[in-house]
Amino acid sequence: MNLEAAGKVRWEPEICLNQLYRGVECRTCVERCPAGALSLTEGGLRFDPEACEECGVCLANCPTGVFRLEGWDERGLVQRVRESEAGRAVLFCGRHPAPYRKEAGEACDCFQVPVCLGGLTKAALFEIASEKKLELMVDACAGCGKKDCAEFIRQQAKQVCEMLCACQNAGNLFLTEKRPDGEKGRKRKAVPSGEQVCSRRQIIFRLAEAGRRTLTGERPASGGSGVPRVPVPNGVRTGRRLSYHPEWTERLRRSYRQAYESAAEHGEPAAWPAIRIRKNCTNCNMCASFCPTWALRIEVEEGESPEQMTAAHYFQPMLCADCRLCEAACPIEAIVRDRLPAERPFVTQIICRGPVTACEKCGALTYNVSGGRCYWCSSEASLEDIKAAVRRKLGKKT
Repeated sequence: MNLEAAGKVRWEPEICLNQLYRGVECRTCVERCPAGALSLTEGGLRFDPEACEECGVCLANCPTGVFRLEGWDERGLVQRVRESEAGRAVLFCGRHPAPYRKEAGEACDCFQVPVCLGGLTKAALFEIASEKKLELMVDACAGCGKKDCAEFIRQQAKQVCEMLCACQNAGNLFLTEKRPDGEKGRKRKAVPSGEQVCSRRQIIFRLAEAGRRTLTGERPASGGSGVPRVPVPNGVRTGRRLSYHPEWTERLRRSYRQAYESAAEHGEPAAWPAIRIRKNCTNCNMCASFCPTWALRIEVEEGESPEQMTAAHYFQPMLCADCRLCEAACPIEAIVRDRLPAERPFVTQIICRGPVTACEKCGALTYNVSGGRCYWCSSEASLEDIKAAVRRKLGKKT
């Protein structure tokens, strides 16, 4: 199947981190795009559809799921591989010059996906490799115009291999960078797979839903202002929506948890994003407010009396997009980001907990109260300081 058969790349700039927050400068998709169709400007992310080659690499890179490729759904590929009777699956990209495999001993089925192998998410690779042996053919990457994607494919495969080792499925995923010379056996042609097939019923329902949104002025849940805002438990409204994590992260969480809990023994735990909070944390809520996937959140627990309250920071490694927004948003550098081994990354952890007191000025709950006020209120300039600054600006004596 040719790459162009998968359709055009569509994107939702409203959920891009550069659009949601100023000064973030998330360059994940820009640095990975082999065609140079993406660039970062002062106005946010810029997408050039004329330069785009529909390779799909941006699908597996964006931490909030901004991009999608019309007609392509990797869940269809996972389903086709699972239905295959062979114990090994070989994947070729849509531009591979020789998408076939000669049989040599163990039977295998070949699948040619209409995107670059770098466009497959870690969820798809893990879902397949947790049940069958998976081989990624990167032997033609050296002669491809997207040869820089080969390094990303290796990084993706390395992380998935760590997950498989933790679930005692080591050796189920490997890359083939060079085909063996003189391999004997008949050729097995690769079958196109992964295309998204819409039934007539689905098309009618989609048109009806689009018409309803047009009449009511409502925007899709994945972008826009149609999703209700959520108040933060400590009394500060952030104006952000629940979560922006891509669909495939939930699939990875579900499949990894099932594979991990069904394994009789476990290997070395895989490395996942980790957060450590220093003792100088004031519970200002900036970290949780800026977290796009809600991997980090803050909840307040009431004590025996209304004055006795405790705030806890909850963190789930598998939901973390590793965007490091929490670290950048912390005004006192109390957040330390890293990647550490985690045995159960799908379980929410308490990484910080302590008693909180309400600020006497704004009412926000804070850890380390300074003069009865929270960090923001105590950092405000006094009226006399403001007047003195104005006088200096106007050239008057203080």
